[in-house]
Amino acid sequence: METCAAEQGSAGIDGITLDAYPDWAKAHWANIRRGLLAGYYCPQPVRRVEFQTERRCPFAGYSTVNDRLIQQAIVQRLQPLVDPSFSEHSYGFRPHRSAHHAIRAVQGFIRRGDRYAVDIDLSKFFDNVDHDLLMHRLGKRVNDPHVLTLIGKYLRAGVSHHGNIEATHGVSPKVVHCRHCWQTSCSTTLTGFWNVKATGSPVTPTTS
Repeated sequence: METCAAEQGSAGIDGITLDAYPDWAKAHWANIRRGLLAGYYCPQPVRRVEFQTERRCPFAGYSTVNDRLIQQAIVQRLQPLVDPSFSEHSYGFRPHRSAHHAIRAVQGFIRRGDRYAVDIDLSKFFDNVDHDLLMHRLGKRVNDPHVLTLIGKYLRAGVSHHGNIEATHGVSPKVVHCRHCWQTSCSTTLTGFWNVKATGSPVTPTTS
């Protein structure tokens, strides 16, 4: 709960804020817990918010506070399992790493004499990550079918936009909380493939 509170963000589709959640949970958590343990819990669609300013991402998605809490619990258990498989040059959405660490790494490349850089942006990667590939990679690290099923439900939860529920159809809405740990695993694999094809070496520093 502390992590979700630190991330703040708007309320989800149910309108329940972080401040209101504790009282709401007292009345509903027993049923939610039963649903999680029995496997019939269904995540709520993500509330899509559009920005009127010129941004790289013109919209964001907000899960309900309850779903953020559940997602964060999953991440805290899975992070130690999947993080060791990530590239040492990957800094995004990882514990104890930030953009500042990435900048220092690039400065180190410059000091050692590297003079060429290729700037690549995978357009809307987190919005279009292949669910099958993502679940396949997670399945190699996670042997609990209930957890994998729940993650699959989150990926397919859909998006609420202007009161209409839109299916995700194999893509993930841009969510500001908790999912990036799962998707960074997929990003690491694709970056490794690019390294081999573009540079002929899987160890060329690719800072992300």
